[in-house]
Amino acid sequence: MTIVPAVMTLMGKSAWYIPKWLDKILPNIDVEGESITHKERNEE
Repeated sequence: MTIVPAVMTLMGKSAWYIPKWLDKILPNIDVEGESITHKERNEE
């Protein structure tokens, strides 16, 4: 439980690196539903 946060702290921003080819393949998932609220605001 403490190893993953420690390694991510040591890696810094490189822990969040994702290759461009993989970013294109992965779907854009909106877990919290922010896109719905933006669409509703734009319709008003």
